[in-house]
Amino acid sequence: MPSNRIHLPKFLDEDLSRDFPAALAAAESTKMVTLDFSAIEFAYPVGTLIAGREIRHFVRRRHEQGFLTMVAGIDARPAHSFLNFIGFFDFIGLPNKTKMGAARGSGSYIPIRCYSRAEVVGALPGDGKSIHNAIVGRAEALANVLVGCRPQDPSYQAVLYSLKEVIRNVFEHSGAPECFVAAQKWGNGQVEVGVIDEGMGIRASLSEAVACQDDLDALRAAIRPGVSRTMKLDESRNQHGNSGFGLYVLSELGRCFGRFTLGSGSAALQIEKAESRALAVNFHGTFVGLKFTSSMYDFGGVLNDIVSVGEADAEAAGITARASPSSRSASLE
Repeated sequence: MPSNRIHLPKFLDEDLSRDFPAALAAAESTKMVTLDFSAIEFAYPVGTLIAGREIRHFVRRRHEQGFLTMVAGIDARPAHSFLNFIGFFDFIGLPNKTKMGAARGSGSYIPIRCYSRAEVVGALPGDGKSIHNAIVGRAEALANVLVGCRPQDPSYQAVLYSLKEVIRNVFEHSGAPECFVAAQKWGNGQVEVGVIDEGMGIRASLSEAVACQDDLDALRAAIRPGVSRTMKLDESRNQHGNSGFGLYVLSELGRCFGRFTLGSGSAALQIEKAESRALAVNFHGTFVGLKFTSSMYDFGGVLNDIVSVGEADAEAAGITARASPSSRSASLE
């Protein structure tokens, strides 16, 4: 029986969200497929999570049809050893590999972590404050591993804020039972954070409040200040106090200090400095990537400026929302 071989790319980064998932989709109904890892030389957090999520989905769908999926090209080279150490091969379902969560992480990386809704908020009362505090606790633990417990350091504040906002968005909007997080810090001080979920996607989430033509239109709406699936709910039904500023703030942090990427369904937006690129992708769920390539000296001041501009833009667009205390607070209290 002939085997269809799919080669993973040299670099696991955000760009693989364009071609690799499409290659998987094209081979989904082939009776025998081999995933070849031999070309991989380097893995970035967001690309690693995207590749893992799509392989998980691919293998699961094929198993349901009774088809065989094999792997090849995994050896002791540094890139493969690192992927095993951070739990990637366990993430995609390979047996006898290092389990997700086994590695504790260090001041240079956060291995793949799975946070379930039941673990984070399941035993808490339904009020937004309790859930917010639980999510902040998880974000603090991750930030402490990656950049050290330095609450006054702008880099610490930026990473903590970003993790908290993305994880909060997953549990408030995606409908997913869990999310997956990975991050890395390099010797030059640059930091990349990635979070993915397997939920309903941005377009479906926003459909309660915003009519979007397609996935790209939904992504552009999601990063506008004041736009959220809760924007048409009365205050009594908006238990999390969501204001629609989380993804907007993260996109502006990426624009000013590095790069922000948001992908869902058939589209992704990548924002870097004055440029905004639309990419055609094929992703089941939502992924968020934030890379800080330059430093900031006053995170609180930066956050206040971004929120103030956003509130003015929202008002000009006829949206009455103001940023929630969570979205506008550098202290995260």
